[in-house]
Amino acid sequence: MALRVLKNMKINPTCRVVMVTSLGKGSTILEALDAGAKNYITKPFSEDNVINTIAETLE
Repeated sequence: MALRVLKNMKINPTCRVVMVTSLGKGSTILEALDAGAKNYITKPFSEDNVINTIAETLE
């Protein structure tokens, strides 16, 4: 569902999207990145993982 929403969004190039998903398959991750996500987090995740991923995405 989230991937479908991402594909239909008109993303401003300055906007950074981090996809949160329970699907850790490489094909799903690549599809999200191709659709405009700048990074991804797979569930389950820790607070440190979220903070590090967001910091990395904002660099």
